[in-house]
Amino acid sequence: MTTIMNKFFWLAPLFLVAACNVEEPVGNRISYPSEVLATIEDNAKSDTKVYADENLKVLWNNDDRISLFNKYTYNKEYRFMGETGANAGVFQEVNSGSVVTGNELDYVYSVYPYNEATQISNSGVLALNLPTVQSYAENSFGLGANTMISATTGTDLLFKNLCGYLILKLYGDGVSVSSITLKGNNNEVLAGAADVNAIVGEAPTLAFRETGTSTTITLNCETPVALGSTAQNATAFWIAVPPTTFFNGFTITVSDSNGGTFEKATASCKELVRNATFRMGALEVEYDTPLTNNIIYYTSSDGEIVT
Repeated sequence: MTTIMNKFFWLAPLFLVAACNVEEPVGNRISYPSEVLATIEDNAKSDTKVYADENLKVLWNNDDRISLFNKYTYNKEYRFMGETGANAGVFQEVNSGSVVTGNELDYVYSVYPYNEATQISNSGVLALNLPTVQSYAENSFGLGANTMISATTGTDLLFKNLCGYLILKLYGDGVSVSSITLKGNNNEVLAGAADVNAIVGEAPTLAFRETGTSTTITLNCETPVALGSTAQNATAFWIAVPPTTFFNGFTITVSDSNGGTFEKATASCKELVRNATFRMGALEVEYDTPLTNNIIYYTSSDGEIVT
C-alpha cells in the first residue's frame, strides 16, 4: 500500500503540470447556421437602388457575398444562392460546418459586401472600409459599391443601405469616359476606414476614422463608356456616396479614353442623404486646348448643374 501511495503522490504533480499547460480557447467555440434569409429594406423613397431595377429598388446579384456575425464576433462568409434581380433570398455559408471562436454579441449583424477584414467590437460597432474606387455599371452602381448593414434579433436578415447615390448624366459627341472622380470642395471625407453603429429597427450611421480615409471616390470604367451625343440621351453614372454635406459644393473630374480631363464644379452647399438619390442635370463634356482645368461654378437652388 505504501508503495502504491508513493507512486500516486509522484504522478499527481505531473497531472497538474499537464493541466496548466492546456491553452485556453479565445472566446467561445460556436457553430453558425448553414443558411440565412436576407431581405433588402423597402425603399420608401423609391428613388434609390446591390443593383437597381427600372423602379430603382436595390436588388441582389447572384453570388453576392456577405459577412455574418451570428451573435458572435467571428466574421463568417455567406453566398447568395438566388437569381439576380431578387429582393430577398437564401445565403449559404462558405466553408460549411466549420467550428469557429468568438465573443458573444447581443444581436445578429451582417455587412454587404463581404470583406474578411471587417470586424465588430464586443459592443456591436462595425469597423469596415468604404471603397475609394467603384466600378461602372449601366444605369446602376457597380458590384460591391453599395455598402449595406443588417442588425436583427435572429437570422432573418434585413439589410439597410448605408449610402446615398449621386447620379451624373453626361453627354458629348465622340466622347468615351474611362473614369470619373468626385471630390468635395471642402475636402470632405468620402471613403475609407469607418465605424458603423447598427441598431435593430433603425438606420445605420457611420463615422469616419482619423486615418485610413480618402477625400475622393473614383468611378472606374473597365471598358471606356461612350456618351450619348445629346442631353436627351445622356449617359447615367451612379456613385454610391456616404451621407455627406458638401458645404462648398463638389467637383467632378471626367477622364476620357484619350487621356484628356474635364472638370465641372458646383459652388453651393449640397447634401447627399442615406437611401436617396441626388440627380444632376445633363452636362455636356467638351474639351478645350489644353484638356485640363475647364472649371465652371454653378449655384442653382434645385441641386442641378445648369448648362
